[in-house]
Amino acid sequence: MNVKALERTAVYVCSAVPVLVPCLVALALGVFDDREGPQPTHVPPSADAAKGEQPPKTPNETGAKSEQPDPTWFTATDAASPSNNPDLVVPYPLAITPLRPDAVTLNWAPISIENVILMSDNYAVRFRGTVFELSEDYGITYTKSFDWGQSDLRIQYLFSDGSYLFGNHTTLYYTHDWETHHRTTVLDEAGKPFESDVSFDLFSGHIPNKNRDVRMVGDEEIEVHVWGNYSTRTGVADTTNIVLWYTRDRGATVRIAYRYNDVDTLRARHVHAVDFSPTGDRKWYAQTGDFANQCHVLECTYDEVKDAWSFAVAGSTPEAHGDYKWVQMAWRRENGQWYVYYGWDRYPGGVRKFAYPDDIGNPDKHALVLSTPRDCVLCHIYPHTGEMVTTIVPWGGDASANCNDFWYTKDGQTWHLIRGNFPAEHAARTSFPTWPTEVSPLGISVFRVNANMSDPANRGGVTLSFDSRVRAQGFPEAFPATATVSHECLYDLEWRERGDAPVRVTDIGNEDIPYTLTDLVPNSEYEYRVRARANGETSQWSAWTAFRTRAPAP
Repeated sequence: MNVKALERTAVYVCSAVPVLVPCLVALALGVFDDREGPQPTHVPPSADAAKGEQPPKTPNETGAKSEQPDPTWFTATDAASPSNNPDLVVPYPLAITPLRPDAVTLNWAPISIENVILMSDNYAVRFRGTVFELSEDYGITYTKSFDWGQSDLRIQYLFSDGSYLFGNHTTLYYTHDWETHHRTTVLDEAGKPFESDVSFDLFSGHIPNKNRDVRMVGDEEIEVHVWGNYSTRTGVADTTNIVLWYTRDRGATVRIAYRYNDVDTLRARHVHAVDFSPTGDRKWYAQTGDFANQCHVLECTYDEVKDAWSFAVAGSTPEAHGDYKWVQMAWRRENGQWYVYYGWDRYPGGVRKFAYPDDIGNPDKHALVLSTPRDCVLCHIYPHTGEMVTTIVPWGGDASANCNDFWYTKDGQTWHLIRGNFPAEHAARTSFPTWPTEVSPLGISVFRVNANMSDPANRGGVTLSFDSRVRAQGFPEAFPATATVSHECLYDLEWRERGDAPVRVTDIGNEDIPYTLTDLVPNSEYEYRVRARANGETSQWSAWTAFRTRAPAP
């Protein structure tokens, strides 16, 4: 068969000294505007996947099921290479783009997601033992680090300039240079030193805001970050220890913006999420649960000149598990109108959608676009394509539902069931994803897994990815890369039609990526894998990544 290279549109790095060149950074985090940026291209599910679909009982498609082999989440691409060269990692397969029925382009990057806890723009943060490491080239090399001396990480946030806020149950820290770190000054709502008599969950949060709130105060640029603490433990949950925290100086000072369960404030068991509107109205929305008189969406407005907050209830229901028991808001612009999608954390629940801001207070106009078998706790959007994923938790509804599964959509309307498979030590029904981060410019989406939500001493444990599972199950074009880099590295490629012996291509250089395969059989199942070679060393092979060629036009 004839194999040739496509004209380069994106080139990825894998060398000891990669050279970064300009990249297209994704649009404002957590927002998709249909008038700007690359648009999603429909990828028909594989024929095998379509066989498993059932007529939807609700306005969603949840039966898409692939007959391809079911690789685990924790594939070879997630493991560190045994090479002595720390930059020679197992290549990470990226989106596969059909060109025509007999041709596709293959893409990959020299990235390991092992121990990565956050990706944002060109940054990646890795946490190993007690050491934080920062990459400024998408996770290819890590050039800055410091030793925290602790391992119990409960909260984190990376600011747009690379500053980092992090902490444990009761203490916050920050670094502005990734060489030194300092203890954060924590103040109450009156500006006095914060005091508490509990020793857990004061700062814990697991679904961070994705939209940045950057403002000018005179000649100074500030970035406001807000979050609320999540706890189910006696002494914190349902008490005045449940608060909204904020910082305007990149973590050096953190202060209470709002205290729940106090005189003349809202009741709340805990805070699910706090999200910033990217529409230009500069509103924050805090979402709480879980029981009677605790499910609210609180609109928060910040005056950066006065350093003061004002609040209004955007929506509230007195009953437990009501219309306003939300977890994460995702803004999407469709035909010139802003819409919010949110995880409806109840059963029956799922993902609902409403026109923003007009219908936020009218739940009768919130349309159910996905019904899930258990409580839905995540509605996560990728900005430059509008793709979304949503997950469920092991309570509420159908006890037989597999909480390792999640749903994927390109358009917000048609949702596809994606089979998940956590590593054995994290496959308990008390596991679910946390700390999801935006898709990186290389098309990679990482998240942490809570090993056991009922065990407060065991939060987090392994880094997984949404993108690899989606691509492997009928959507090879999902999460396209937007970054361009260069490198000094060669690759070996093996590819095969399902059931055939592999064909090997060697010495693929950076100028050849993405790589084009031609003369393929239309409407057929293929798979490929890649390994890297540099300085006399060879990495492991990546996991086999499956794709289907397109059917010829009728």
